[in-house]
Amino acid sequence: RTRRGDGGGGGVIAARALLTVVLAFGLAMPAMAQAKSPKQEMEAGRQLVAGFGKCMADAKPEMAKAVVLADKVDFGDPAWKGALDSRCMGLYSGRLHMHLFYYQASLAERLSTSSLPATALVGVADIAPLNASLPSDAPNAVRYTMALRLGECVARANPAGARAVFATRIDSSDEIEALQALGGEIAGCVPEGREVAIDRTSLRAGLAITYYRLAARLADKGEA
Repeated sequence: RTRRGDGGGGGVIAARALLTVVLAFGLAMPAMAQAKSPKQEMEAGRQLVAGFGKCMADAKPEMAKAVVLADKVDFGDPAWKGALDSRCMGLYSGRLHMHLFYYQASLAERLSTSSLPATALVGVADIAPLNASLPSDAPNAVRYTMALRLGECVARANPAGARAVFATRIDSSDEIEALQALGGEIAGCVPEGREVAIDRTSLRAGLAITYYRLAARLADKGEA
């Protein structure tokens, strides 16, 4: 039996598994008045991360691509000099810090919507799974690995649906509706009998990163 609904937090209850999509933890901490509610702080934080990623992807698309495709990035390493462009840092200086996972996602969304055609994942069934994962000692490794694995499965099953999510404004009703529209694919990507809970911030991020990585893998295959 399949039921769908927002449940006040973007929840999706789908066949074969329970998937809860909710506004959850903070991924960025903007400097703002204490009068802001937790929900307002979360929304503002997500907007800051998205804005920073957009700025970076537009300013240095090749570096942005490298960051998205990397399993690990050390911003203190000279090899990654320029991965945090000073022009973009200036816009958010003192107001933003974020996990690499969300930085990669913000870059991936912008790169996907600005430079990839709607047909970017045509033929995706012909390439091996990415099976992306974070090192076990990385912060929130289990949560983010689950988001990546789920995101890859959903992106493969419905590339157009994934792009529809990227086209929505963060924390909007359109975002919730676009994620709910993927309820069938999400359910099909969860092992039988397993209960999975994931917030919609991580789900969107997992979709963005794996969509772009799959597209890059396909492009490399086509050039080989």
